Amino acid sequence: MYSSCSSLTRRASRSCWKTSSGEFRYARFRSLVAELVSALNHDRPRPALAALALTTDTSFLTGNANDFGFEQVFGRQIEALGRPGDVLLALTTSGHSPNVLHALHVARACGLVTVLLTGENGGRALPQADVAIRVPSTDAQHIQEAHIALGHCLCRLVEPDVDLNATRPLP
Repeated sequence: MYSSCSSLTRRASRSCWKTSSGEFRYARFRSLVAELVSALNHDRPRPALAALALTTDTSFLTGNANDFGFEQVFGRQIEALGRPGDVLLALTTSGHSPNVLHALHVARACGLVTVLLTGENGGRALPQADVAIRVPSTDAQHIQEAHIALGHCLCRLVEPDVDLNATRPLP
């Protein structure tokens, strides 16, 4: 995982981390995105990384789910926002969440790199991941606890490789 994340963050000015979650608690997931955009390590200022939680636009989530079903809520956003080389970080404790499975499928079709955090067997999501981390448990609460720690580890892996001299034009 380190080499995949490291090579992606070396292109931080072009990479965008997009995140989707199935049954994982959305607030905890948004916290991970905040760490990617802001910084986990405040002792080492760095440029912001582009990251977006696909779980935050409640108007889109409810509207799309009502019209087309909840299975497509993340995939549709990836179709609109994803670019080749972007990273999709997908979390599912079971590996069987239909909305996460669809998101992984769309992400791969759009040329995104897919990183999966999941439980012990990875479920049907496992074959769709370029990089997968499986928590050795079938207990959802323990898998979710591990995902929080793994999210912080991911930030720790990513931050040292961000080009401190990179600049982006302000909008």
